[in-house]
Amino acid sequence: MPGLSITYLDMNYETGPTADPKVREAMYKATNVEEIVQGVHQYGGATMSYAPLPQESWGYDDSLESLKPEYDPEEARNILDDTDYAGGFSIDLYVLETRSNYATIFQNQMKENLNIDVNVNVSEWGTLTDTVASGQAPLNIGGWSWYPDPYFFLNQRFHSDQVGSNGNGKAYSNPDVDALLDEALTDTGDQEERTALYQEAMDIIMSEFASIELDNIDIATAIHPKVEGFHLSPDGSIYVTSPNGINLSISE
Repeated sequence: MPGLSITYLDMNYETGPTADPKVREAMYKATNVEEIVQGVHQYGGATMSYAPLPQESWGYDDSLESLKPEYDPEEARNILDDTDYAGGFSIDLYVLETRSNYATIFQNQMKENLNIDVNVNVSEWGTLTDTVASGQAPLNIGGWSWYPDPYFFLNQRFHSDQVGSNGNGKAYSNPDVDALLDEALTDTGDQEERTALYQEAMDIIMSEFASIELDNIDIATAIHPKVEGFHLSPDGSIYVTSPNGINLSISE
């Protein structure tokens, strides 16, 4: 089943070519996300992500899928040609070794579709997080896993008070988004009202192309045929109840 885990490619919102929203839009529309997901997960294990929320979050709704830009390399080239970066440019991308396959496919797509030379920098965790959090990564591929509440995904990655953290090293900042995220967190405890606020925030976020949403990772568990009443949890946790009533919790 889809888990509470997503993969994304963040574009620096403050400095470099991607500070231009038209450059971000061109790069998003030149990214064949479906090809990336199929190339990375050749034997399954993930589905294409449409929004910065995993499908198993209660804030997710199928209507969000219309927000994702369609892959259109010709339109992407036309958009880039109207910027100061017409004809392509060179840019650095930072990624962990475990996600380098995402980077390689993206690198090929950018060269073919926009003549952008993506220099892939494979880094270990400490170096990567330091580079991203300090705003020194023009591009970076990351993953996010947490609880089903949208707060743990949207506030951490898109609220301006998180600029300088690993989640928002891209320096995304929009006062309207901040206001919506704050209202959803502090002004109401009603889940439907919070969902509406988060979806309004995502509408703005997706329109600004700060992050290319890549995939939603599946959760899979193998069990012995003798196991009964097993429920697969999207957070990867396993709860075991013994005959004497003792409960155990195992988390990945």
